[in-house]
Amino acid sequence: MSKLRIFSSDESKPLLSGVAITGIGLVTSLGHDRETVWHALQRGDLGAKYLEDFGAVKGLDIPAACVEWADRKATASQRAIEFALIAASEALQDSELKLSHINRERFAVSTSAHFGDTTFCNDHHDKLSEPSRAWWDTWYPNSACAKIATSFGLLGARTVHATACASSLISVILAARNLLDHQCDYAIAGGMDALHPLVAASFQRMGVLAPGAGNPGVACRPFDSNRNGFVIGEAAAMLVLERTEDAVRRGAPIYGEIVATKMLSEASHVTSLDENSVALTYLLKSLLKSSNWSAQDVGYINAHGTGTEQNDRNELTAISKVFGNSPQDLKVSSIKGMVGHTINAAGGLELATTLLAMRDGYAPSTRNLIAQEAIGDIDCLGEYGVECAIDNAIKMSVAFGGHLAGVAIRKPKSVATRSRCSLDRNARIRLESKVPATATALRRAA
Repeated sequence: MSKLRIFSSDESKPLLSGVAITGIGLVTSLGHDRETVWHALQRGDLGAKYLEDFGAVKGLDIPAACVEWADRKATASQRAIEFALIAASEALQDSELKLSHINRERFAVSTSAHFGDTTFCNDHHDKLSEPSRAWWDTWYPNSACAKIATSFGLLGARTVHATACASSLISVILAARNLLDHQCDYAIAGGMDALHPLVAASFQRMGVLAPGAGNPGVACRPFDSNRNGFVIGEAAAMLVLERTEDAVRRGAPIYGEIVATKMLSEASHVTSLDENSVALTYLLKSLLKSSNWSAQDVGYINAHGTGTEQNDRNELTAISKVFGNSPQDLKVSSIKGMVGHTINAAGGLELATTLLAMRDGYAPSTRNLIAQEAIGDIDCLGEYGVECAIDNAIKMSVAFGGHLAGVAIRKPKSVATRSRCSLDRNARIRLESKVPATATALRRAA
């Protein structure tokens, strides 16, 4: 009896092609819109500050990259929903889609889940009293997804993914697959998260948070041999996706095109990672094969890069195995030293950053990386970014629970792409193509 094949067994043929990203919206601790955030990343701004108390929880004593203009008295859910709506509005406007002119029953919403809130447990009321806030904005992890759909009248399929810090990248992957399956014609995808004090306390108890003694801005140090944990961040990132042929037909400039995606699982432990990086190595090799790329075709990898010992070793080991110990032109970086680990929003935010890097020909720095971990000889762009053409790039996520995800994107050559924007005049740009992270050679863009 033959077995049903859901996907092609020929991995040399891309499973995904012809999905374009035409809109991006961002909110982080560094800014409340796409270009403000991107310029801050070019400058290497540091979003983390020391956080002693948050809401009803006292004595957190951690660095955190919070969105300071948002109401700290609001619940985590309320903050996450607010960030998501702002990012979604910007992404839709950026895409130049006229919602009144399209069939919104074919417009899907695919987002990460977000942390709920437990402060309602402190409300003391009888059955006849009014609750202090709407119950559907209090706990449901799909509240932001529903708010985006109802706020903009998007009536297509709604999906929410709770796959830890791979959630928003997986949300983009599933949106792209739905487009190719013709279950929708447009999709907005990404993720959002806000600091939940109990979640922060849990991470602190787990021992994965970096202490902020001295300077909280440099607490998170991805790929540095002296790293000691990550910093929690708040953010939302939304991307508008459509089939490339549709984007070309309406004359929409494209940030990049999804070539292939992969999802795998790391089965060694819920939070610990395989020191030999077997699963992540296979994911990267498989992603290259599905993209019809060689290792030399990839110019930039936006790594998960949390600043924890296991994550950093896992990623560097896998990259070294797949791309060689000393790849000539490959650039790798993590932005978590600047914006923190934004948990459910991380994958979408970092994919958006990769697309902006492709647009402007600038690979952002890994801030706070001074003495790189001695695994291979990968250029992790310590402290300074570089100007370089990026035609093909990879974004990967490595999440608690064993969730691994990767997306390969390219800059299309035969269609209209986004015009390059000038870099910030104070962008951190390395003078040479590769120098030690401790070098002082630095050119600031005129």
